[in-house]
Amino acid sequence: MINPEPLISVIMGVNRDEGNLHKSINSILNQTYTNLEFIIMNDGNSDEVSQIINQINDNRIILVAKEKIGLTACLNAGIDKSKGDYIARQDAGDFSKQDRFLNRLSFYKII
Repeated sequence: MINPEPLISVIMGVNRDEGNLHKSINSILNQTYTNLEFIIMNDGNSDEVSQIINQINDNRIILVAKEKIGLTACLNAGIDKSKGDYIARQDAGDFSKQDRFLNRLSFYKII
């Protein structure tokens, strides 16, 4: 039986803030579909990135600090940590529409 509200694991690799990181993160946290975990891979273990993320109070965020290993390796490490039924990607400079996940799940008749 399909879970009526499957967990979505959102994976983001980031190694610096170019001014939009907080807005990008909020575009995921403010989704109309809320059953998600947000795994943010701090690639390069930047104090700046950690400070921004630690200011956001949301228990769906899982911050993982890594030495600089590159985006692909970071994303793979994030997938290894994920518990979701589905994986979604978000780049640090991307902004998601508020109904991004709800639309995808509805389109594929998952919910």
